[in-house]
Parts: sequence; C-alpha cells; structure tokens
Amino acid sequence: MVNTKSFFATLAALSLSIGSATAFTGRASWDVLGTKPCPIECDKNLDYRVALPITLFPNGERCCERVHVQYQDRGIDVTFTDLCLSCANSFNISLSHQAFSQIADLKLGQIYPVDWTFFPKA
Repeated sequence: MVNTKSFFATLAALSLSIGSATAFTGRASWDVLGTKPCPIECDKNLDYRVALPITLFPNGERCCERVHVQYQDRGIDVTFTDLCLSCANSFNISLSHQAFSQIADLKLGQIYPVDWTFFPKA
C-alpha cells in the first residue's frame, strides 16, 4: 500500500525542481485514453505531443512547454499539451502515436524506462 501523504509530499518537492533540468523516469504509452486537454490552449497543429501526469501539474502548470523524451538511444522533442489522468501518482507519460513511433514500434504499446525533462527556460 502506497502512503499517499508521503507520495504527494515527494511530488511537491519534485515539482519545485521541475524548473531546472530535473529528469523523470517512467513508462510511455501512446494511447489517448485517460487524458484531457491542458487548461491553456496549445497549438493544435502539433504531431509530437505529450500528456504528463495530472498529479504533477494539477492546474496545467507548464502546459505548452517543450519536453525532451529519451528511450534507449532514441530521443524526441514534444510539446506538453494534455494532462494524463491515467498517469496519476507516477512519472508515466502518454505520447501521441506520431511521437511514440519515432522512438519505438507502436506494436509495443508501452515502453520502459523513458526519461523526460523540460527544456531549460531561457
């Protein structure tokens, strides 16, 4: 059983360092189930999109920012456009199928470990 109070305390501490080059590790999938759009409207013409855990960004903080995703020797730059409800309480992400296909075969469905981090702010 996960101690929810300590888990969220850890998330809060991590969210303070999200502005820096903190990398997170989790699973990546490419389905759109369990996601909802960011409260800030991002460019709708993007193929390379990512949904990040809603528990890290409950109010859509950092929506529309660029994120680098790395899997094995392949990396891709994507835009944070959606909140991942099914990724709650984890560092898992959901990529658009176009983005996922650049780093792994879609037939895999999900991959692990995937590292992701925000681009440094200018």
